[in-house]
Amino acid sequence: KQPKKTDFMNFVDRVLALSKNSSIKECHLLFLDVYDPFRMKTWITAALSSNVQRLLISYAADLVFPRWFFTSNSLMKLELKLCKIKILMNISYSNLRILGFHDVEFQKDDPSSPLFLTFPVIEEFLSSDCKWRNVKKLKIEAPRLARFEMTGCIFEHANDGSNDCKIEIRGSNRAKFKCSVDIFASFYFSSQSKLVDASLEYWKPDMNDDINQRSKTGFQACMILTRSSAFIRFLELSTDLIQVKILLYASF
Repeated sequence: KQPKKTDFMNFVDRVLALSKNSSIKECHLLFLDVYDPFRMKTWITAALSSNVQRLLISYAADLVFPRWFFTSNSLMKLELKLCKIKILMNISYSNLRILGFHDVEFQKDDPSSPLFLTFPVIEEFLSSDCKWRNVKKLKIEAPRLARFEMTGCIFEHANDGSNDCKIEIRGSNRAKFKCSVDIFASFYFSSQSKLVDASLEYWKPDMNDDINQRSKTGFQACMILTRSSAFIRFLELSTDLIQVKILLYASF
């Protein structure tokens, strides 16, 4: 009920006001109902101002972030769930080590320009069931990346109807790579990247009835594996890509 929600928001305001001169190591903002987004923005700002290191936000509606949220120097672990985020700038976290996006919807106004994600010390990048709107090119700079997972993600472009996305990962660490997307994305790795474990899955309800889509999927999967096969020690492919597996054996 609205009076209880107002009392709760006032309570949070008081707690953060009392913690104004203290450091916040960890902060969780989990909401099952819709709250004032601008009030929540002040809470996120207060946490960042207190040099929060671990931040978890779960909110199933549009959320307004302070502009400097995506360039925080204090964050070491960030997890966002069920949020709708409008991307106004490139994302760069100098000390972030673990990043998780789950059921997050990203909206970028200009699909013509690439989206740059810069993480000098990140070790884990996890993205599941996310929607990336108007992101046609995603560049991830992560020299220490050890684990990369992108599962159940959708790429949508309103302007030209195309759903392809080029994802470039630049890193030199030995990484675990897992990809499962319904609209297949093209992955590119820098020459220094070394993949130890790779899992590749493509899923689409009507793919068995779409020969052209299956051919395109198989070709893109082959390109991913060709670029990185010299470094892969363990490889797992979905049953929909069994023809790709046969081609790989034939090429060795």
